[in-house]
Amino acid sequence: MGAFQSRPTPRHDGGLKEAILMQRGVSLEQAWNEINDPRNRPTPNVVVEAIMVAVRERGLVALKEPATVERLKRCDAAARAEINQRIEKLGLKHAL
Repeated sequence: MGAFQSRPTPRHDGGLKEAILMQRGVSLEQAWNEINDPRNRPTPNVVVEAIMVAVRERGLVALKEPATVERLKRCDAAARAEINQRIEKLGLKHAL
């Protein structure tokens, strides 16, 4: 066993993005940044709920408050659509 023997590549059942990140030309730093970029994950429900609590308590003016504006920046398109639908159900005109 003096010769170098590589171990078999572990099976990875991830999606296409994960398979691309596992290729030899991708650095660990690139893969880490891609995997941990919040834009690559759906908006957490807690962010949507926090926005809706603010709107229920203070109306549409809450959408202009700095904390809510910051939360809205973290929302993906699906979350913004959900927020609009929920605001309309409250009988308020959607604002996003």
